[in-house]
Amino acid sequence: LGGVAATRPVRNIEGFFESFITWSGGIANGEENLEIHVEAGKKYKFRVLNGGHVFPYIWSIDELEFDVVAADGAECEPYHVDAVHINVAERFDVEVEIPAYEENTSLYIRCLAPSLEDLKHGVYSILRIKGTKDQGETYPEPTEKFVKPKKILNCNLHEDFADQMPCASITDVKPVEGMPAMPPTSDDNVEYHLIDMDDEPSPYYSHFISIDNGLFKQGVLPHKSMIRDDFDSVLDQHPNTNILDVELNKTLILVFRSGSAFAHPIHIHGHKFEVLDIVPRQAVECSGGRCEWPTLLGAFKEPLYKLGKQSHKSVLKDVTTLPAGGMVVVRLATNNPGVWAVHCHFEQHLEDGQLLIIREGNFNKKFPEEFPADYPSCNYTGRIQMEEKPACVCLDYLNVFRPNQPGPSHYRCSEPHLCKGANFREQLYNGKNFAIFKQETQLYKYPRSRPEEDISWKRVQECLENEETNETDRCYRDDPEYQY
Repeated sequence: LGGVAATRPVRNIEGFFESFITWSGGIANGEENLEIHVEAGKKYKFRVLNGGHVFPYIWSIDELEFDVVAADGAECEPYHVDAVHINVAERFDVEVEIPAYEENTSLYIRCLAPSLEDLKHGVYSILRIKGTKDQGETYPEPTEKFVKPKKILNCNLHEDFADQMPCASITDVKPVEGMPAMPPTSDDNVEYHLIDMDDEPSPYYSHFISIDNGLFKQGVLPHKSMIRDDFDSVLDQHPNTNILDVELNKTLILVFRSGSAFAHPIHIHGHKFEVLDIVPRQAVECSGGRCEWPTLLGAFKEPLYKLGKQSHKSVLKDVTTLPAGGMVVVRLATNNPGVWAVHCHFEQHLEDGQLLIIREGNFNKKFPEEFPADYPSCNYTGRIQMEEKPACVCLDYLNVFRPNQPGPSHYRCSEPHLCKGANFREQLYNGKNFAIFKQETQLYKYPRSRPEEDISWKRVQECLENEETNETDRCYRDDPEYQY
């Protein structure tokens, strides 16, 4: 699947934009009007892949239910639904039993915007079913009537909207027996890390990541591959390259948290991971593309240390959705030394800075000097990347638009047009005076500071690491300093 038939930005059922980009067109298997021919009374497997670049879909077949049997290529116990939410880069295998229709039948295969209201926003294909009677190759056209799904796998909504779109979390799906399990965990080999993701919408289009309550950096990749012999972390690496260093043979618990009113498909290279918990947004309302930062306290179905040590029970994936204003907890094994990208799979978000690098096992070399002749190289030397993407403190607009947020000292930009000294009028405001532009732009109401009760992620880690076996609930008493 690719693209979406949209004539304007599309909102999901919660009222958030799924995309600010207006497209016109969508394809399935490279065709605008794909037809798939099947026979009544038989079972078929479909592998559904979202190959678009900014838009999730809800995939279904009129009148039919099906079993989801794999997610992102990992087999799972059959999970019975009549629709599945597929974000960018996700893959689901489904098995469909075709009823024993006597007459030739045609049904729509629908890939709709998550609003489920505007049926123009989506990609349509037709399932041609050859009935048990011999009617040749003559088929009726499918009916336009649409029935909302009864159960949609892989979506997570604020409780106020649960009755409007019946969702089942991907955490409900179990792996088949015999699938590789996560390595056993113990107190001394579990690492916890917090990944905060923030963004700045139009007209700045920038994304920031903070690791373990550090600075918010607009992520940027080094101009030279980090696996080359001649890569120099001082000369070739941009200061805003977000890097998380982890040791080998650890169990890594990553808590992704979003202050954005936009759901992001998060992809981790080089690994399969378990989705341990997904927390929908906690804020009842969001404004101006922002949600309040969700609190860590009491948000998860189990305390983090218990989630991190639970036995293997979730299907393995490599892409998961970080809900708007919500959180997702994943677990993976650090058994693949290398430098691995972690990023949002919306292409413009990746380009705008929503990425980090996991450097696993102190990975530092490398490959022999003899690279393939066609291996890409820009032939940069020294600090040339700093000239192209200078690092800088963010613009004063962060104070103007968000008076209660941490301030520019907490944010680091990588794009030149966001740096102090840029020509605002020519580059951003089309000649308008900044004061006029400010009046025409919605002011953001929510502070960008993190919740007071989780000021120090380090405190959370220390609390988890220093637990004694006879005091397993010490971190979860009424004292807000230890309620993690």
